[in-house]
Amino acid sequence: MNGTPAVAPSQVPPSVAQGGQPFPTLPEERDALESRGWHLLIEILHDLRSGAVQLPGAGQLNTGPFKHIGSRLLKVAGYYGTYIGILVCGIVTAGLATDSTALSTIPSCGVYMPSKNTTGPSTALQMSIPYETSAQIYSAKYAHDCYHTYNGADGCNFFIKRSINYTTTHNASCPFTDYMCHGGASSAVAFTTGPVNARSIGINAPKTYEFKRDTTCSPLNMNESFIQLSKSSSEYTFSYHYGSGDSFGDHSWETKTYGSDIGRSPSYLVGALRSGGEAWDPIPELQPPAGSTTTILFILPQKIYYTAPSDDPIFPATRLRYLPNWETPYWLYNGGHATVLACVDRTSWRDPYQGGDWHSLTVSPAPIKDSHTRGGFWLLMNSLCNTNIYSTLSRRLAGALDAQQQITGFSSLPLAQEQWKVEATQLFVTSLARIQLDVKNIARGVLAGYPGYRKMPTKADICKNTYLFMSDGWVNVNRSVSLAILIPCLVIVVFAIPINSEQIVMPDWIFGCYAEGFALGTVSKIEVLGEKTKRVFEETGNGIQRGCWAAKRWFLTLLGVIRALF
Repeated sequence: MNGTPAVAPSQVPPSVAQGGQPFPTLPEERDALESRGWHLLIEILHDLRSGAVQLPGAGQLNTGPFKHIGSRLLKVAGYYGTYIGILVCGIVTAGLATDSTALSTIPSCGVYMPSKNTTGPSTALQMSIPYETSAQIYSAKYAHDCYHTYNGADGCNFFIKRSINYTTTHNASCPFTDYMCHGGASSAVAFTTGPVNARSIGINAPKTYEFKRDTTCSPLNMNESFIQLSKSSSEYTFSYHYGSGDSFGDHSWETKTYGSDIGRSPSYLVGALRSGGEAWDPIPELQPPAGSTTTILFILPQKIYYTAPSDDPIFPATRLRYLPNWETPYWLYNGGHATVLACVDRTSWRDPYQGGDWHSLTVSPAPIKDSHTRGGFWLLMNSLCNTNIYSTLSRRLAGALDAQQQITGFSSLPLAQEQWKVEATQLFVTSLARIQLDVKNIARGVLAGYPGYRKMPTKADICKNTYLFMSDGWVNVNRSVSLAILIPCLVIVVFAIPINSEQIVMPDWIFGCYAEGFALGTVSKIEVLGEKTKRVFEETGNGIQRGCWAAKRWFLTLLGVIRALF
């Protein structure tokens, strides 16, 4: 450029920048010197936008923080320091995750019961069967898959804690009058969880209460005083006198044995009764202590050939038998009546902050002032209602037995030496899993989807941020530590990313304003211009360049953030 206008305003293309607006036309009212400056400004802008002239540093825009430091040593040290900073940030930020717990906020959360429109207890019972069956099956499956496995096992990662811990005591004291237990005063097996904090099953409250589950099981005395036989021409009837009930009058249960087993499939016939209702009123020797319940099971093997003998009191196999044309021996149950197993359950709670006395579920606490704590307590109480042996198998019966799963064809795989303890353990563990399931189902309002159920009022808001579970694919981070670490680390990462401006399509408004600022600064150096005009061009050009450099810096920073994140 020689100081004379190379391009007249009328010759400037209407839009020479990518997406830009036409350059301003020459103002007619300006004097001759200013007109020359404006003509030159238009020419410079045209050359800049057409690529004939490049802005200083536009070829390789390195956006690192040491652009204006002249010392090469400092620049190298700075980049190495930035590299090390990135490595340190990567290590530190990896430890920001705390856990993957989440709060349940399902609108349908609540306790549901059969609607008042039901016609009576029998109808309400029928309505409860689908959910109760589903709950028992799920609890048993979860207990089987997750209670004796490793942390992180597939399908076992929803609850805050995978399982509720418990201990087992063999040769425990008989929970009934001593002679009622088949093996005597010290022949039972006992299970206890010890104190369990409600937080471990997902209850979220400022102050959480504790609960405890205790179960003791034993085979019962099965002599003629309790099991009586009556015969007819075609069948044998056994009646079991462990109490009375509305189904069999003066006895608890009965089974019939016919003269032929033809057509009968190998299986177990199972009956279950629970104290505390009209269905069964136990004899005095089997009455449970206050705050406890007794569940009695009648188990009768039908046409099952065992591959090994057994003197287990509940699963005996003592009669040897050879099948025709079959060299392998089998053993059968030699009696015609069912064997009898009974368990006593107790579920209790306590306030660990107020003396620690244990209470049954029928005892309410002293008034709880904090509404969040009160909601957590009543969520716990509603979750403990079905944690007993009866509620683990009343809808599954034989399907609840491990022994039933060992039947293959007409025979049974060998059972454990003390198979009744295997069954008692499995039932107890299932009752623990039922606690975890019920608290989850209340918090997530599962029963709202079952026909005929309505939401019941509760003594507290049990749904307001009271249930925690393990989320899938999300993690929590420490907020304050995250801000203290991530912000400086993000700055280091963004300013350390070299960005080639030739590979970036800058927004037209950024390129345009930066070019105009540079052009104005160039025009201000022309000697022929008046001092006033030169000063205006210089100050305006410098101001525009500073503003546009900041805009470009933020644009490239935003681009760096996007690259760093994605």
